[in-house]
Amino acid sequence: MRARTDDGFEIERRNVGEGWQAIVERLHGDLLALDPDCQVAQIKEKFGGLRYYINISEGVEDETQRKMYALTYEAEADSMSTCEVCGQPGRPSTARFWIKTVCSDHAGDQGFKR
Repeated sequence: MRARTDDGFEIERRNVGEGWQAIVERLHGDLLALDPDCQVAQIKEKFGGLRYYINISEGVEDETQRKMYALTYEAEADSMSTCEVCGQPGRPSTARFWIKTVCSDHAGDQGFKR
């Protein structure tokens, strides 16, 4: 299912690599299914993993909010084993003081050590 798009989502999704776009799009669609007016506040990479911040609509039940946050945490966990560059299996790797989740091919290309 293709997620409904809005300007905030389309702009924020550009902050992470192509390899995580399927995770981001799936999460966005799942969140909108629970709260059609949910807004993306920020999407970024931090400490090698996806961070996806949302603004839940007023009046959304507590149980639904918990489901939405659980989906977000699951997507963030998935990103820690997915190459941000290509979407293949990956793992957190380091270069100087930076951590990025990449596959073996992209770790070497970008100077990251596994």
